[in-house]
Amino acid sequence: IGKSTPRKRVPTDEEIERLLGFFSTPKRKGAANEITAMPDMIAFALASSRRIGEICRIRWSDIDWENKDEQGSRAPMYLVRDMKDPKKKLGNHKRFPLFQELEQIIARQSRRDGEDRIFPYRAKSVSAKYTRAKRVLGIVGLRFHDNRRESITRWLKKFTPHQVRHYVSGHASIRG
Repeated sequence: IGKSTPRKRVPTDEEIERLLGFFSTPKRKGAANEITAMPDMIAFALASSRRIGEICRIRWSDIDWENKDEQGSRAPMYLVRDMKDPKKKLGNHKRFPLFQELEQIIARQSRRDGEDRIFPYRAKSVSAKYTRAKRVLGIVGLRFHDNRRESITRWLKKFTPHQVRHYVSGHASIRG
């Protein structure tokens, strides 16, 4: 198996707005397989650089609301279970700061009885909904994962590459 071809595609601001608008438009009542949190999942991906599967695995119990930073200030953290890694498939859990924007997105989610996941959807279902929306909107060559690249690009305007790698993306090295 060889290396994959690196992607350079990122969503434009207009594409993001169109996708958010598409998912925010009320659908017909009783629509099958409705994923009502799609706008928030896209926003979460853009703010956190998380992959679809990682977003779908985050649990309410994975959030440490009481965490404090070195100065003793409130600094909530969230755990991402089984982050993608070429050598370690399971047990690669990492903690990340729960930035204010992420906290607001999570606060909008309703808890479901017997369900600990914040976004209780299958990653494949989310991907299929995203693909369908792109087709309807005529957006070509964009993948949900491209939101990760856009997120990292945005964070690189605020932090150093080392800080982005450590606090946001979870990459093992700056190169990827």
